[in-house]
Amino acid sequence: MLNKFDETYGRLNISTTSKVYILLNYVAPYDTVRGLHLDCEQSMVASHQEFQKVWSKYLMRYQNAPAYQKMYIS
Repeated sequence: MLNKFDETYGRLNISTTSKVYILLNYVAPYDTVRGLHLDCEQSMVASHQEFQKVWSKYLMRYQNAPAYQKMYIS
């Protein structure tokens, strides 16, 4: 499908926009069955939000706390 688009767009004899360039050079090489959802930036941002929930359970907020001193200073 993108090959047909590339061919048709090329026949227009207009300059290639940045969006078309990205589409043809960065999106096209991906497996079209799997899609981009596993590699997109939104997936990374979403994973950071989930990690913050986990991290907050183990975060030592006070460096003067005895547990912090025992684990990281000693």
